Amino acid sequence: MYVDFIYFYKSEYHDIVRKLAESVTESENLGDYLKKIILLLLFGCVSLCSCEIRMETSVTTDDGVPAIVTTVISDTEAAEPQPYPVVINDTEIIEAPESVVSLSPSLTEILCEMGYGDKLTGRGSYCDYPTDISSVKDVGRPSKPDIDAIISLSPDVLFTATAIPTKDLYRLEESGISVVYIPYPRDMEQFENIYTAIGLVFEGKFDGEAAGEKAFSVIDSAFKESDISLGNFVYITEGLTVSTGDTFESSVLSSFGTNIAETGNNYGYEKEFLIEFQPDVIILNDNYSIDDLAADEIYSQLAAVNEGRVYSLSSVYFERPSGRLTEIVDSLKEIG
Repeated sequence: MYVDFIYFYKSEYHDIVRKLAESVTESENLGDYLKKIILLLLFGCVSLCSCEIRMETSVTTDDGVPAIVTTVISDTEAAEPQPYPVVINDTEIIEAPESVVSLSPSLTEILCEMGYGDKLTGRGSYCDYPTDISSVKDVGRPSKPDIDAIISLSPDVLFTATAIPTKDLYRLEESGISVVYIPYPRDMEQFENIYTAIGLVFEGKFDGEAAGEKAFSVIDSAFKESDISLGNFVYITEGLTVSTGDTFESSVLSSFGTNIAETGNNYGYEKEFLIEFQPDVIILNDNYSIDDLAADEIYSQLAAVNEGRVYSLSSVYFERPSGRLTEIVDSLKEIG
């Protein structure tokens, strides 16, 4: 690798830097130490004046294809790295928020468990946990929030797991409110990323990721340290449908066993296949009972139903994913 050419703008040192760069070009075998000296000179110039460095480096990839990599070093980056701005799903956060509104019950719970509950000045109508946030102003349902009420609160950031209509989004942004859209997770990796995103919003790029990792580690440790074994399972949820491998429910429960319906998509698994594969256990949404399964033409043919290997699990863990997922471990211990 060698330096092809360097552009150095807004500085009387332009000619000096170019000559240094050309001397490196002539000698491809110069040691790394000389290259480092030149870079130090460049950074020294940056610290003395307002300028921008553009350095184009010619490299040859492993497959022999040449490429040019351009690095831009601004005066502010060279002087002192800053924790902000950060960008979360296309929304730029320029500083740590002092006040926020959260429309999503799941995001509200995570905000509180990460220690940011005191920043909440507004909440969605369904945000009722932890219970002490009941005193926070209700700004409407996630699907139809009261935009006027949100604007009147003047939060720095609005968190939502439901997309905001364009016209409302425009009003919010015109009012100086940054809208951070964090959709419902489809798997445990996306769930962990929510913690990272919230950490970045409040702590910036230096400490935000660590804040997210620390909060999520409680869940991760609870799952990894558990000795629960579900064997081959299925999770039956709303409408007595089967949770397929691309669902959040499956991702969570697969930490403890193998989902028989993992090859299906979007809850579209044919129940008849269960008769052939016969799950070891059935995890059931707590809105239903084993009697509902026994009354079903297909489920009534499963040994797990007839032998009582059906276990109820609160749907709140999947509808509002948060740190309360750790409670699943205790709920499933009777199977273990």
